[in-house]
Amino acid sequence: MTGLRAQIAGVVMALAAIAVCVAWLDRPIASLSYEILGHYYRLRAMTQSPSFFDMSTLAITLAFVARRLARASFGKLDAALVIGALSEIGTQQAVGALKILFGRTWPLYHNPSFIGEGVYGFTFLQGGDAYESFPSGHSASIAALLAVVWAFYPRLRGLGVLTLLGIVAALTLGDFHFLSDCIAGALVGWVLGGLLVRAMEPALADSLRDGSR
Repeated sequence: MTGLRAQIAGVVMALAAIAVCVAWLDRPIASLSYEILGHYYRLRAMTQSPSFFDMSTLAITLAFVARRLARASFGKLDAALVIGALSEIGTQQAVGALKILFGRTWPLYHNPSFIGEGVYGFTFLQGGDAYESFPSGHSASIAALLAVVWAFYPRLRGLGVLTLLGIVAALTLGDFHFLSDCIAGALVGWVLGGLLVRAMEPALADSLRDGSR
């Protein structure tokens, strides 16, 4: 129960942080970031980068297939790959639905936007590319994988957290997302990834032993 309470407390804190960012922090951070980095027009090319969901799911699937073709014994790595792929697919679907539900405009790079037209807020159930800022898919993708790494490979937790923080910083400082978008995306990915680990852990108990690879 202690672990469950800690997780619930973490979710509540994340939701509170999202509310604080939406009300007071998102706009000042976006404006300051634009003043400092807005003249780097090459940043706009990054808006055309492929989704992390697609790249990570493909990489995980290929790694799993390669191990099966090599007839490697099914171990911890294979279990992590299976759950990781499922986490990415499930999180991608959830993020897509939430983007439509909240219908939030972007900080920049879309029309309308906060920097370009001073438009800031949520237009619920509004579809379209211009209303898909919340939550961040890139943050959700990394967090979904982090949840799996956290369970299977504790020694890599620090590296995973640093990777997530780096992605959040890049997305926020580059005005690709508001800070609250990134926190919300990370929360979605972490929760869904963690739930999948918990759901499949009994069936994969042997693969989770320290001796499994």
